[in-house]
Amino acid sequence: MLLLAWDVLSIKRDLEAGRAALDDLTLEAAATKGLTGLADEAAGHLQRAADRAHASLPLRALSLLPGVDAQVRGVRRMADATASLGRAGAAAATRLDAQLAEAGSGPGRVALVDAALEELDRLEATLAGIDLGHPRGLLPPLRDAHEELVASIRDAQDKLDDGRALIEPVREVLVGPTTFLLLAANNAEMAGGGGLALSAGGLVLRDGEIDLGDVARAGDLRLERSVDVPAELRAIYRPTGVGIDMRSTTRSPDLTATGPIARDIMAVHGISIDGVIVVDAVALRELMAVTGPVEVDGTEITVDNVLAEVLHENYKEFEGQNRYERVAYQGDIAKAVFDAVTTREVSAMDLASALLESSKGRHLVIWSDDEAQQAVWEELGVAGSLHPQGLMVSFQNYGADKMDWYLRPEAELDVGLLPSGDYRAELRMRVEVPPLEELEGASPYILGPTPEAHGIFLTVHLPEAATRITTPDPGGFRTQGVEGPMQVRTFLADVPLGTTFERTVRFTLPRSVTGMVLLPSARLEPMPLTVDGAITVDDDVPQVISWLAVPPTEADGTGASGWVRVPVVVGTAATLVASAAMASAVALARWRRTAPRVPALASWSAVVALGCFALAAALAIVIVSTGPRV
Repeated sequence: MLLLAWDVLSIKRDLEAGRAALDDLTLEAAATKGLTGLADEAAGHLQRAADRAHASLPLRALSLLPGVDAQVRGVRRMADATASLGRAGAAAATRLDAQLAEAGSGPGRVALVDAALEELDRLEATLAGIDLGHPRGLLPPLRDAHEELVASIRDAQDKLDDGRALIEPVREVLVGPTTFLLLAANNAEMAGGGGLALSAGGLVLRDGEIDLGDVARAGDLRLERSVDVPAELRAIYRPTGVGIDMRSTTRSPDLTATGPIARDIMAVHGISIDGVIVVDAVALRELMAVTGPVEVDGTEITVDNVLAEVLHENYKEFEGQNRYERVAYQGDIAKAVFDAVTTREVSAMDLASALLESSKGRHLVIWSDDEAQQAVWEELGVAGSLHPQGLMVSFQNYGADKMDWYLRPEAELDVGLLPSGDYRAELRMRVEVPPLEELEGASPYILGPTPEAHGIFLTVHLPEAATRITTPDPGGFRTQGVEGPMQVRTFLADVPLGTTFERTVRFTLPRSVTGMVLLPSARLEPMPLTVDGAITVDDDVPQVISWLAVPPTEADGTGASGWVRVPVVVGTAATLVASAAMASAVALARWRRTAPRVPALASWSAVVALGCFALAAALAIVIVSTGPRV
């Protein structure tokens, strides 16, 4: 029994290790170990589980017993199925790794996507060929594992279809020609959940190649009359010129709403685009970590100085000169980085990892006019979508200056429990605007047209379920409305240098909402949020937050499975019988003044107890493993 339990435990351990290796198959891990290394690790664990299921002496012995043989066959079929999937995955990874090595060029990128589609077809054929047999006659724990594996295979087949739905639109974008409007967001002049779009250029993808044309001032695309803007969006952002000024495209953090506005503005200029990409200096830095440094106008731009060059130094260097020269310099840096992506030997895996990493903090956001392509960006998390339980605080620049290089906003959230069981929250937001003498290197251009003050348009995005939204500020809210799945309230103020700007918003959440998702503001340095004075989190990436007023959840009363309880109870009873029999024998021996002898009842009860406990352990191992997953 002990040897059987050990073998079952080993099979379970290898299956779990195989699943864990597959779960670790992330872009970051693949970039380090390679797809082949990760897939081989998983396949090795799964194959060892299958080999042990066939070679185990206890299982081979049990397979000879009528009634038990069906259980052994069931275990082996399930282990063989997962092993076959592991082998198929390892083979696919080997072939894709070979394609990845050639994906540094345009044709190589298209070939990689085509190879991925072919591997999906192969994996689908492997899944279709798996025969798990009928679960008839299997004990409930094995029958449950069998049914779960069947469900997992169906789920895997659905995921293959989802994979095609993701890859095929990406292929269309790569093959093209696909034209994106590239908006360069400036983190020294912040907007809503990102920098203000100050530069614009056309980015064209064709046969896997990427070409960024000339970059111009986004302000030059300003219209005399507004294009159509949804009423709710106009109500919230009416102070910003949304619908007229291309720079206001990033005033809203929801590119799914402002992307069509940018498309319509470009159409007025006679230019047709297929989508919009918003990228800031932080994303350029992430890309340069992959491409290496570039040289612009005799200056080497590196990972270490790109933020300062784009967001601060050039405003001093070109002070007093034509602003077109400054915009050209910034555009040349962006163009040099994108040219390096297409002309240098850049790992496709490293490039994808850098882009996805940038998107987590909203430093890269993509919108496509094509519905299937937009679904891909949503699935990959690069669409910058708002969240129905989200919280976003954006200290937007309303002074046409570049002061955000110096500003470090912060916020505090306190949540209390109302008698009704709902929550009442108070969100306090503040930012210190330094005095002039503390603004090192602040040129007149950086200080903007009103050097004595800094204009702030504070936008606060609250969860969809928020009600009774109020503010103690005497001026009230500047604008308010609903944006996608979130409530929005705004403030507008001119803040003198050397003072602190503070605003407070109070709102109620239903008792069913026990947490929020802090969404990134995409600032150079993340905004810290302190919750209940107990913990501080940064908004560099989406963060789930909760509060002290949330009552503790009751523990599930699931307990142990009845299939484990029964042998445990029987084993305990047998132990008691053996103990009682042995105690009686000892007492009788003392009365007779003879040496005690172990009675047969005690011996047999002890054997039954050991057998029951071993069976309970084996059943528990099978149950907690919950069967192999795909």
